[in-house]
Amino acid sequence: MRRLALWLLATFAFLRFLGWRRAKAAAPAASPPPPRPVAEPEPEPETDPRAEELRAKLEAKDEPAAKPEPEPAAPEPDERRRSVHERGRHAVEQMRDSSSGE
Repeated sequence: MRRLALWLLATFAFLRFLGWRRAKAAAPAASPPPPRPVAEPEPEPETDPRAEELRAKLEAKDEPAAKPEPEPAAPEPDERRRSVHERGRHAVEQMRDSSSGE
């Protein structure tokens, strides 16, 4: 009985599908909608005087400073390496002193 019901349901669905395709093919193609009328551009609103002040401030802020301060010269790599090693040795000595004091 179940098989019969499934066959009937599948047949009914297939026939509905075929009918839908035929109706779709037989229907005339819809004409495109008429073009929209072109809207006139809106007049520009009056500018707020505060906006002009803010723009002037932003432009002044964007301008580079009169004389940028030169950056301090980086130490030579050998000098930097020497100072890093000295700090490391000092830190190791402090750790050894603190662990031996316990």
